[in-house]
Amino acid sequence: MFLVRVCANAACALLCFMFCLIATSWRARRSLIPPLQSLPSPSFPPRVAVLLTTWVTETRRPMYAANIQRWLDETELPIYCVDSCGEFSLGINHPRLQVCTFRQADNSKNSTVLECASVAYANARFGHAWGLHHDFIFKVTGKYVPVGFERAVNQIASEVDIVLQHRAWYLGRFGAQNSEVWGARPALVPWLADGPVGSQIMESFLHELPTCHSHLRYARLPRLELDQRIPRADGFALGHL
Repeated sequence: MFLVRVCANAACALLCFMFCLIATSWRARRSLIPPLQSLPSPSFPPRVAVLLTTWVTETRRPMYAANIQRWLDETELPIYCVDSCGEFSLGINHPRLQVCTFRQADNSKNSTVLECASVAYANARFGHAWGLHHDFIFKVTGKYVPVGFERAVNQIASEVDIVLQHRAWYLGRFGAQNSEVWGARPALVPWLADGPVGSQIMESFLHELPTCHSHLRYARLPRLELDQRIPRADGFALGHL
């Protein structure tokens, strides 16, 4: 019994140590990227545009149409949309909406490859205009419409280069930075789209950015709520970004 008690106590101590390590590591890692609220506000709101990535199939058409209309109704931001299904026909015409379409050669690849291809295609179409008219481009996966997005991005300080989403997790040097939303200076957008190497996923690439590219200046969005829980491709439903 004595040996069993000793082993049980040792196991509890080990679990407590691991929990403290994870919590400390998570807090320390997140502190590398200051929240937007702690940064000095620009003298005027930055010129922000939104890039929505979509895959408009027949079953997804109503969802995308409703979401894009919400972006137009609930914000004053310019909206760009890149659809990789090749048949974008939602019947929405608006002076703040610009659309480009192409057909992914192979939609069986992982989501990082598909989304990076979409961002790269959009940059080829709109990149010159982005550089002339916008300070930041925010890539947002088209199935999400985060509440309070425009108010949050209007707090970006003038010295920031890349803005990461609130949702992330860390364990020491390992972890993942969610990629439903990220923002960058227009000149950095093609570099970010080309960033993940080999089988690396975007979440891992974004997680490593502040360490591997410390010369860039980062900020983190506040928690942005969603009106309803939205399932990701992996089946996990998100209630906030």
